[in-house]
Amino acid sequence: MSKFSKENILIIISFFFLEGIFFVNLKAQITNSSYISSYKNKVNNRELRENYLYNINSSSNYDIEDLFKNALDHNNNKLIRYLANNEVNKIRSVDITSDTQYRIENKFYAEGNVIVNLSNAELRGDKLIFDQLNNEVIFEGNIKFSKGKQFFEANYLRYNFHKNNGLVKDIFGIISVKDIENDLIVNLEDNYKKDRDNYLEKKISKLKYEGASNIALENSFSSDKKFNITDADISLLEVNKWRFKSDKMIIRNNELRSELVYFTNDPFNKPQLKLKSNDFVAAIQEKDNSFSLISKSTWINLDDKLSFPIGRQSIKDVKPVSSWSIGSDFEEKDGYYISRNFNKKVFNNYDLNLKSFLLIQRIFQNSTNAFPEKGKSILSEKVKNNINFADYFALEASLDGNLHSWNINLDSSINTLNTYRLPEASRLILTLQKSINLMNNDRISTDNNNNQNLLNIKFYNAYRKKIDSGFSGKREIYYAKGLTLSNNRLWSDFNNKSNLILSYDIGEFNSKARSKDSLEKLIRNSFLAEYIFQFPVWTKKNIDKKIDISYKYIPQVIKEGILWNITIDSGIFIYGDNSNQKVLSLKTGPEFTLGSYKKKFFDYTKLNLEINSIFKEGVSPFYFDNLDETERIKINLDQQLYGPILINIESYLIFDNNSDDYGKFTSAKYGIGLKRRAYSVEGYYDSSSEAIGFNFQIYNFDYDGISPKI
Repeated sequence: MSKFSKENILIIISFFFLEGIFFVNLKAQITNSSYISSYKNKVNNRELRENYLYNINSSSNYDIEDLFKNALDHNNNKLIRYLANNEVNKIRSVDITSDTQYRIENKFYAEGNVIVNLSNAELRGDKLIFDQLNNEVIFEGNIKFSKGKQFFEANYLRYNFHKNNGLVKDIFGIISVKDIENDLIVNLEDNYKKDRDNYLEKKISKLKYEGASNIALENSFSSDKKFNITDADISLLEVNKWRFKSDKMIIRNNELRSELVYFTNDPFNKPQLKLKSNDFVAAIQEKDNSFSLISKSTWINLDDKLSFPIGRQSIKDVKPVSSWSIGSDFEEKDGYYISRNFNKKVFNNYDLNLKSFLLIQRIFQNSTNAFPEKGKSILSEKVKNNINFADYFALEASLDGNLHSWNINLDSSINTLNTYRLPEASRLILTLQKSINLMNNDRISTDNNNNQNLLNIKFYNAYRKKIDSGFSGKREIYYAKGLTLSNNRLWSDFNNKSNLILSYDIGEFNSKARSKDSLEKLIRNSFLAEYIFQFPVWTKKNIDKKIDISYKYIPQVIKEGILWNITIDSGIFIYGDNSNQKVLSLKTGPEFTLGSYKKKFFDYTKLNLEINSIFKEGVSPFYFDNLDETERIKINLDQQLYGPILINIESYLIFDNNSDDYGKFTSAKYGIGLKRRAYSVEGYYDSSSEAIGFNFQIYNFDYDGISPKI
């Protein structure tokens, strides 16, 4: 399923109450004596009572199916028809039950425990009025709407079919994004009753943590200690379950407007995180009848103490067509830039993303330090070069899609449009891959608790690809093409978890030589095996099964205990010059988790100790895969200090006698942050790369039933 942003939420809200009232043809279910006797007590006027009794026994006058059908047929509101998914004519009937139903002149009334069953949805309230003369419908008092796992409640709802306007007051709702595709499907077989299981009466249950959305920025200082944002990861608002509220939403012509809407991912009150969205507009574009959604001002509020803006947000056809941003890259773009991102669907089922850059710092400096001297090797040191107009621009592009059962992905970047610099400015990675499930079941499981057996096939072609060499840092492959076959098996036995990965790779590589400052071009065969095993040494009993409102600092129950982790890596590398490299790596050590993180002081400690021993025979002719033999102990500590304040320390203790760093702690990384049930904020410093970073996470929950009103 595609990912949903906060603007998609507005579509969903619109669908809820609009579909519930206007996208159906109503057919009243009327009994006799109970309704008549009830109304006799209310109506004293003889003439009026007789008129009522006449109408109650005249089905042609009393049936409002034709009234609503006529209202819909003559209604030209594109917003309503769009939200109906053009399914208006496929919905045949709706049943209305209530304590009392009657008609006075041109108005139809249903009062007391009004229940409107419409397709696979249900709408409840105290009073329903349809004004035939003015072509207007009104729903009043304790309005509740449910469809699948979608829900809203309100105090008042009005819509005029003739004027194409209306409003809803005091609305609160719950949006389950991952279920929305199924919930929006019209069910003509009326099977919803057994599936809903009195949804409106159920309190929140089966609460579980499902991951986090993330905003991450990293700054690696350049040689002159200038700020250099070298990495950014933004996946904000990818949350499956939202609560929302608004005092008023207005329907006018082809627009739905709300001056102020609040959203929260927190399933409990008082919400620790809220989105405050001002001036929401949902509109139908006259040009292509597509949705355009705009939020002029959006703020994130943390614990009602800190707020920060995320600016104007706009979207068209679910995904944003374009967006602007500001960033920096001192390594390849010489500093600060302005960028614009374009997203488009091409060739029917391929996603194309284009990102253009205006390199501000190059414009002001009129020079670049991102390339070697002209005519020199690509491995040469970068120097200051003069530039022309084309050097002011850069471009990144990605293409992703499926061809039959294969996934095709192309990522490319050009750090200048100057054609003379293209060899040094370009990066490209092209992959064609597929996964085959070797289990008997049809679905590929990603649940760590389930068994898994996958065969992965990947063809690749890469130009100037950077790879992460772990402890050795990032290294670059100038050119590579080849094939990778791998088998990933995952299985569990009680609390023991095992993972076995077997891989074979054959390819032609052109990369920096290990022993000289030049490129080496060779065929490379590699046979790799990795085995990961985890078993519990001690597990605390009688821990909570799920979180509740008492959990203020953590989104999920902490499993206290002691685990032992074992990772065995082995590899054989055979090169075209008859050289080879054989490696065996063993990582093992305990993982201590103590405390529930519910109390204010030192109620959570997680300590991971991992001894890494490497046994190696032979050397690689390449620099990028010449493995580091340094024996070390990795130490990772998370410690609560007070309330939400958590510190993290990660470092390596070198115990290799042959190393100059013997007995020293190296590659230290320090972090401090705030942990909350609904979000976390962390800042860190990496001493090895002299980088500072920032992480902000919004946690994602799922649950059954209805969480309380905000």
